[in-house]
Amino acid sequence: MPGATQNLVGRGVDAIFVPLDNTVLAAMESVLKIANQNKIPVFSSDRDSVGQGGLASLGYSHFDTGYAAGEMVVSVLKGTSPGDIPVATAQNMNVYINSKAAKHLNLSLPKEILDQATML
Repeated sequence: MPGATQNLVGRGVDAIFVPLDNTVLAAMESVLKIANQNKIPVFSSDRDSVGQGGLASLGYSHFDTGYAAGEMVVSVLKGTSPGDIPVATAQNMNVYINSKAAKHLNLSLPKEILDQATML
């Protein structure tokens, strides 16, 4: 991952987005180190990445996703055929911001975003 991240930096990317991918998340420390050295913001689908130094995340918490899955299981246990259950996702989108990363990047974020964000 360090080589791939350095390759992105060398191509002049403006930002890096990390989806929920175990390979990248396992190497997040090195991705963040290279991005931070080059003042490139890192956005992630994973809240923990924001706590490690990423700039921001917008997504569902693992708890909310598990809760939605649990509701489906309850429906099946009550007799609903799995084929009759519509595709669903968690209901609560969460915004996480790392204020130290924003400061390091010399970014000021809009009040509308800050008002709905959890600061890490």
